[in-house]
Amino acid sequence: MNQINGYLHLHSSHSYDGKLSLPEIKEKCLALGMSFVAMAEHIDGLTADDIQSAASECRVLSDSKFVFMPGFELPYKDCHVLLLGATDVRLDLPPLEAIKLAKQQGAFIVLAHPHRNHYQIGQDLLELLDGIEVWNQQYDGKRYPRIQALELFEKSSAKKASLLAIAGLDFHRASHFGNPHIKLDVSEISEKEIINQLKTGNYLMVSKAVGLSSRPKLFGLQRLKVGFMSRLSCGAIAFGKSVNKWLYEHNLAMPKRLKETIRKRL
Repeated sequence: MNQINGYLHLHSSHSYDGKLSLPEIKEKCLALGMSFVAMAEHIDGLTADDIQSAASECRVLSDSKFVFMPGFELPYKDCHVLLLGATDVRLDLPPLEAIKLAKQQGAFIVLAHPHRNHYQIGQDLLELLDGIEVWNQQYDGKRYPRIQALELFEKSSAKKASLLAIAGLDFHRASHFGNPHIKLDVSEISEKEIINQLKTGNYLMVSKAVGLSSRPKLFGLQRLKVGFMSRLSCGAIAFGKSVNKWLYEHNLAMPKRLKETIRKRL
């Protein structure tokens, strides 16, 4: 078995807001020691041909050293759902039916950034989920998962024991490289092997500050620390977003070096 690292929840230039192409993402990931990524292209504005093109490019760029898992991010009610490993999204179907079909075809189904829908999961969606994204870099920071998302996971896994916790970058531009990343053991670097290890929960969610299993259980001082640090990070990120919005509205911009320093620390 070989231990490899990778990222989940990335958006490339196939998405309306992604800044890097798939070849650019691959080059940077290899330099960072990553062996796989799971894409989650926004379906907003995509046609059926666009979806096929994104999935096909993932396959063309994959090899024995690096795997691009195709995937898409699909809005459903107030939620966003990641279809990791999906090669197609049926745009002609209602969202829930499209999610069901992707699951039947082998995709790994994950509720993305649950704080955005106020930590609510309907039973119809919960039945289809393989995981909950308890750690989203863009909203929770690079170092710690969001404590409220962990609490949602604990509550939801009591209803569905097979549920897994997931960490994703929500990557859109080069400054988003970093942590958290996924660490897992594989017999070979292939999409089939990687998605099998994800589905069985044989992985760790890792940053420089913490490493958590796919079914995290936090107690005592560790729970207090993660809770405190996650609230600190989330508060700082929310404040930074509000400052950026104010600067934009007044035709101003935060100095690039300061922005890069903040991004590295959060």
